[in-house]
Amino acid sequence: MTDTLLQLDSLSAGYGTVDVLQDISLTLGEGEFIAVVGPNGAGKSTLFKTISGIVTPSRGTMTLRGENLLQLFAAELEYDASGAITGVGREVQLTDNEHVNWAPYWHPSGRFMLYTTSEQGHSNYELYAIEFAPERAEPRKVRVTSHDRFDGLGVFSADGRWMMWTAQRSPEGSSQLWIARFDAGPILGSAVP
Repeated sequence: MTDTLLQLDSLSAGYGTVDVLQDISLTLGEGEFIAVVGPNGAGKSTLFKTISGIVTPSRGTMTLRGENLLQLFAAELEYDASGAITGVGREVQLTDNEHVNWAPYWHPSGRFMLYTTSEQGHSNYELYAIEFAPERAEPRKVRVTSHDRFDGLGVFSADGRWMMWTAQRSPEGSSQLWIARFDAGPILGSAVP
């Protein structure tokens, strides 16, 4: 029996409100090969984009070697005497829920991570921040956006004081660019100038 490399369970994904993939399940073992065949528009590219993280699933689970790919982890790296990375030391799971959690990145301060989640629903992903504090049993998590039709990928100015994101709020469904001052105080539990 081969060890499971990749497993998809009831995975659905697509673009906007249309799920191109619906309720896809498959298991791929170590060393196994599979072929994905079908006519144009059948969802082959969407499947590979979803597995690689380019397209976000609307529901279901996706695991790699038993680890849920829709959850967030952070790790402390180990280094040798020359400063080269030699491996992963301690790994901390930051999210453990039934939601899609994706596109994590560090705030420029380096004190917390931001990520997009389906916690508010799959039709409106929102940006959350989570403080990486390995000594704390439960990481502090704060909802950053509450924005109708938020597209889910906020970016920051180099100093971390301004956030920019897109949202599809026009009647035609086109995206607009939004920029706002960002206060990290609620995330860090203090006022930030």
